[in-house]
Amino acid sequence: MQYLLRFILASYVVWFHTGSYYFPSAGKYAVFGFYTLSGFIITKVLNEVYYKKTSPHRDFFINRFWRLYPTFLAAVLFGLLLAFFTPDEAKYWNPVIRMPESWNDAVDALSNITIIGLHHGIPGASSIRFAPPSWSTAIEIYFYIFLFIIGARSMRTALIWTGLSAASVLAIILYLTLDPAPRFAPGELIYSSVFGVSFCFAIGALTYFLAEKKLTPRPYLGLIAYALAVIVPLIPWKYLVAPALIQQLLLYTESLLIAIFLLYEGNRQLWRWSIHLGDISYPLFLIHWQIAILLTALGAGTIKSDAISMVIIYGVSVAIAFAMVQLVETPLKRVRAKVRQRA
Repeated sequence: MQYLLRFILASYVVWFHTGSYYFPSAGKYAVFGFYTLSGFIITKVLNEVYYKKTSPHRDFFINRFWRLYPTFLAAVLFGLLLAFFTPDEAKYWNPVIRMPESWNDAVDALSNITIIGLHHGIPGASSIRFAPPSWSTAIEIYFYIFLFIIGARSMRTALIWTGLSAASVLAIILYLTLDPAPRFAPGELIYSSVFGVSFCFAIGALTYFLAEKKLTPRPYLGLIAYALAVIVPLIPWKYLVAPALIQQLLLYTESLLIAIFLLYEGNRQLWRWSIHLGDISYPLFLIHWQIAILLTALGAGTIKSDAISMVIIYGVSVAIAFAMVQLVETPLKRVRAKVRQRA
């Protein structure tokens, strides 16, 4: 079920970016869901595979490199070509896909090579991103490092981390509530900063250790939480809830729902095809902006927040993401398996 959930969340990001009028909240909830899934999965593989190795740091980070970078670099090259050859269409869909115009721009453009340089503080994203959503991948890498060093080491460390992360959220709330003219917006401190999203990763890590305690099975709770995690992002919270701070705090409901699902039903398997859908999620997440630009440049008539355009962009993005899995990720699975199995 995790694989299908990843595909659904990636789809929500696409719908949010290409049809925000219809799905004004879906993408942000999906990102918080991804963070919690990552906290759980990385904690699981660290404890069940890598911490048992003689060189855990080497094998873990090599495997993460092969998992993230080849697909990312393919998406970046795609975006770079579009920025060069179709600048007007790129500017229309997402102005961060552009060629550099100054030395500062050149530095931002070069940060696309590393992923990590795409997020650098509060507010935090590089001004040039050839794969626009990759700023959140940079945040994922930060927390991979933290999880490896301490966050995934034990239930005690995960519990302390969760508590500190909750305290961080409380501090953000107090700052935004008590300061009459806060320097930062709620979205900058919660959605776009490591201080705001730390709770998502922490609750994912803690959920792994709680699940290992073999609690009383309550599959109905897990399935209900799963269903709600799929439904909640589709609700147009932006139109229903006025205060920006409340809109941001509601994002944590997605993390909590996914944590409940993982706690009780995290190991439930669906049909084999759901694994393939899960594989598609990462390239789909990275390349949908580029597909929108390409289709518009080719004269497909695709425009923002148009239902037909959204469906066309989504369908082509899924097809291209599937091709990327076959051409880029599948050949590397054997390499990653060897690293994982190495003593």
